[in-house]
Amino acid sequence: MKFSIMDKEEVVYKIHSYLDLPENWDSYGGIAPTLENVEFVEKVVDKFPDNLYFCCPGPNGEIEVDWRDGNLEIEVFSTVGDNHILIYDKLVGLYLYDGKFDESVLKKFLDDLS
Repeated sequence: MKFSIMDKEEVVYKIHSYLDLPENWDSYGGIAPTLENVEFVEKVVDKFPDNLYFCCPGPNGEIEVDWRDGNLEIEVFSTVGDNHILIYDKLVGLYLYDGKFDESVLKKFLDDLS
């Protein structure tokens, strides 16, 4: 299955817009991401392939960006001081990686998507 792809400019615009989220933006106490989070995610997005399909803010100030292709799903979560990668194979229902952000791990799996 192919997903709609977002271009990098669209993703960067969206993640910068998260800085303008008001306090309690989700009506459950949600806080806006920090500039540090936005800049980290922008660097990740700029450095890796264009086949992003999703990005969103989280309620604790985190930002999520996702790549998907076929059965492989890659999510990067960024919060201040704790950047995380989840890589999930939906076909076998198995996490292939679940841990701290590591650029080499992300590169390996994103290269597989290309």
